[in-house]
Amino acid sequence: MLFYAGEYHLFYQYYPYGDVWGPMHWGHAVSPDMVAWQNLPIALHPDELGDIFSGSGVVDSENTTGFQTGTEKALVAIFTYNGPAGQSQGIAYSNDKGRTWTKYAGNPVLHNQGVADFRDPKVQWHAATKHWVMVLAVHDCVHLYTSPDLKSWTFGSAFGQDQGGHGGVWECPDLFPLPVEDITTKWLLTVNTGGAPAGGSGTQYFIGNFDGFTFVNNNDPSLVLWVDYGRDNYAGVTWFNSPDGRRNFLGWMNNWEYASLLPTSPWRGGMTLSRTLSLRPSTGQSAYVLAQEFVPELANYRETYSKILSNQTVSANGPNLLAGLSSTQFEIIAEFLQGSDTTATEYGFRVRVGGGCFTTVAYSRTSGTILVDRRKSGDVDFYSGFANVASQQVSPIADGRVQLHVLVDWSSVELLANDGIACITENIFPPSSSTGIELYALDGTVTLLMLEFHPISSGARPDVPELEFRTNAGPFTAITGVWQANNEGLVADSELLGDVFACGGITTSSKGTYTGTLRIGTAGAAALVFLANKNLTAGFAANIDSISGCVKLWKLGSGVVLGEYRTTILTQYAYRIAVVFGGGSVSVFFGGGTAPVFNVSGAGGAGEYLGLNAWNGKVVFQDVEYSVSAVLPNPGYNSNAAAPWTPVGGTWAETAVGMRGTTPAGADVFLLSASQTTVSFVYEADLVVGTEGGAAALCFRFTAEADAGYCASIDQRADVVKLWRRADSAVLGTYSTEIGIRLHHLKVVAAGNAIDVYVDDKAEAVVHATDNTRAQDGFAGLNAFNGTAVFQNVYFHGANNN
Repeated sequence: MLFYAGEYHLFYQYYPYGDVWGPMHWGHAVSPDMVAWQNLPIALHPDELGDIFSGSGVVDSENTTGFQTGTEKALVAIFTYNGPAGQSQGIAYSNDKGRTWTKYAGNPVLHNQGVADFRDPKVQWHAATKHWVMVLAVHDCVHLYTSPDLKSWTFGSAFGQDQGGHGGVWECPDLFPLPVEDITTKWLLTVNTGGAPAGGSGTQYFIGNFDGFTFVNNNDPSLVLWVDYGRDNYAGVTWFNSPDGRRNFLGWMNNWEYASLLPTSPWRGGMTLSRTLSLRPSTGQSAYVLAQEFVPELANYRETYSKILSNQTVSANGPNLLAGLSSTQFEIIAEFLQGSDTTATEYGFRVRVGGGCFTTVAYSRTSGTILVDRRKSGDVDFYSGFANVASQQVSPIADGRVQLHVLVDWSSVELLANDGIACITENIFPPSSSTGIELYALDGTVTLLMLEFHPISSGARPDVPELEFRTNAGPFTAITGVWQANNEGLVADSELLGDVFACGGITTSSKGTYTGTLRIGTAGAAALVFLANKNLTAGFAANIDSISGCVKLWKLGSGVVLGEYRTTILTQYAYRIAVVFGGGSVSVFFGGGTAPVFNVSGAGGAGEYLGLNAWNGKVVFQDVEYSVSAVLPNPGYNSNAAAPWTPVGGTWAETAVGMRGTTPAGADVFLLSASQTTVSFVYEADLVVGTEGGAAALCFRFTAEADAGYCASIDQRADVVKLWRRADSAVLGTYSTEIGIRLHHLKVVAAGNAIDVYVDDKAEAVVHATDNTRAQDGFAGLNAFNGTAVFQNVYFHGANNN
């Protein structure tokens, strides 16, 4: 995270092709104020050195790297590679305010030191010693390195053995100076680990001194100090170069115990609101304590309506003083007086109230703690330990005051208490209808000195698209079931209802092409309906079925299956399906491929209507389109590559479904075209691996002997897409995905030494590599390994077809 030219840059670990763990990229967003964010294109992709794990960013104001080429200062990203050689550190730079990034040719700049966990570099400039400092997580300690130029690093010291908590490996460290109320300045070292107070993962901190080389803890080594006592504030770090001298902090609002299980779609995981950090004198075990406050920029998003209360008595038997208020995004600032006349054992707020759900945010006079109780907050059953009560010990301020600053968003609660010296952050997943707010006391009364309630404008979520279902075949009208458009698409909920249908708003001719992207949320099926009557009781449905594991064509009414293609269909994944119909024939296409997975004849239609169908759960439909054009692919092998094709090993034959290669067991065989690739080109094809444990590849920049060049392959044995060199079998990059025995579309985009590989309907490259081992010319061809493989629709763009 860094600040430059009026923008806060947030880089985050990101898997673009799913909402569970996958090969990590760096997502990128910018903000003028740390509240409203704009998403930018992916900043860093995995390459031959590995996936892109956590790191940091700096502004190289003095051009110590030599990367700056124009008037803009170079921004430098420092990150962990997680690859075949273990974890190492690399850098990349930008000369256009972070819009594009170039990886340093000398990566990695810090090689692995023989440790499995060697990651998450946080870098800053140390002015007193005039060098860069890196703090790096190494198993359950941190190492400190120094550098004059971000390229060469020297070990300085280690910290952590027998210090603080060791509930797991240490991750995502940070090291920075913090003032103590204009008295002095101390250094704060933060690390993230397990064993947090509320359970699972959390962030601990150490207070001490730092001389540019060594950090010394000022407290007893056994003392463990936590940034947050909730379950959902982890891996937090601070912005480099924040203006006004502020130290602004942002955390990942999640917990490793259930990070992959959160009941959200299509996203999973979020960030806390940014907080400004400081240190305060303390009379506890530590001479100082960390204090946090929400960044003041939040106030710019308060809506014009506010509710102000002062000098009120809150009683267990009295009215709800916040009755009538309703919101899903709001801020409450309250101050209570806990005096000798206070009899309430607990007091505070119930938020997101409705439908039997609520979350309690309160102070317990009995236990002397702030607390957030989410046991009845809404959806809590997805993980056994989610329904918890988080608490932190904190005494009233000297004159008996208790301050609660509460921020509630759609699915989170953040609580800061008593000038920010106590903190709890929790995720919640209430129904959207739960919008009520209550002010309460238990077993007595307490004095409310003041309260401010501020709804937060939806302007704080600028990059959430407006409700949009993209189609040229609408509007779709529900026939059965519940159908609703939102920013995901058109959502059908068929749980407990069996098959549900929606009819399109246009009629068709007797031929055409009907396409859509379908995502099954829970185990079930989804279909495109065509050549149907108006109430969709007769006609045809082309569906994907996650339970049976197939793509199939079936008749409405009778349920008779006319054609089927077996393949794994995963929930929460988007699949592109298309049907081309006309003259009694139907061809079904799957996964963005340009060859049908099966053809059916004798399919006369029952009508001229289109529709959609869902079965046994939630389904999302998007980009549903109809075209009157019915283009049926010609049978045989389709390619624009120049003949002759020359085999190098194995048996190759042109068949009705494409070019088939057959290999001896465990052998690679090749078929080379007369086409020669140029410096820049696109090469694509549809591929099927026909044998378990086999692979198929597109070859390019090959020698005539097929002993050197590059291969982009789908590997059924390892379930990966892979870019590798023929000469030494070196793997330049991989992407994990289920291959199976089914059709895939593979595309290679090359520009000089840069090579991108795309698979199926992925909009972004799944493998990106830079390699200059081979010349930028050579032959293009096909490769099969360990069995049979079939290739279809093999096309070059920008090739020399000699």
